Amino acid sequence: YHITTWGCQMNVSDSQRVAIELEKMGYAPSADEQSADVIVLNTCVVRQSAEDKAVGHLTSIHPMKLRYPQKVFALMGCMVGVKDAAPLRARFPYVDVFMPPSDPAPLVNFLHARAADEGRDLIQHETQTRYEIQDEFRLPSIDAGNVSAHIPIVYGCNHVCAFCIIPYRRGQERSRSIGEIAREARALAAQGV
Repeated sequence: YHITTWGCQMNVSDSQRVAIELEKMGYAPSADEQSADVIVLNTCVVRQSAEDKAVGHLTSIHPMKLRYPQKVFALMGCMVGVKDAAPLRARFPYVDVFMPPSDPAPLVNFLHARAADEGRDLIQHETQTRYEIQDEFRLPSIDAGNVSAHIPIVYGCNHVCAFCIIPYRRGQERSRSIGEIAREARALAAQGV
């Protein structure tokens, strides 16, 4: 797999969680998109330049999808948002999976369904509709050895400030439990973070 991330610390954290889920399924990180079976673009729309980069990148990798149709393209983050992705599906029909922020489940479900159609088994695990930490929280192999990591406390926002896009892209506020956050912090500390 290969993940490209634009934007804030939440996007970095979301990309890390997608990587964790992909590694649980048996995928390994790739240094480049050409050698990856799964390509994830995690997007930001807070500034126009970030959205332009994502659209430009999507356009530039379209020929790769035409040449290698078995590659899985996933688009996630604030460009997708929490509302219907139909306009994006129409604009980028070669993208296989559209994922809202903080939610690796659509990609995991797509990969499991594709593997089943091909008569293959992927390593089984449960993925929640919203990512929830498991007792065996592991950093993805690409981040092994990092001395810092992001631990989300809350997803989304309810404040609806005059010029803020976050509630419209990341949805309503959803807090994580103290126990879940503490388990994740302990697991990260045990890995040297």
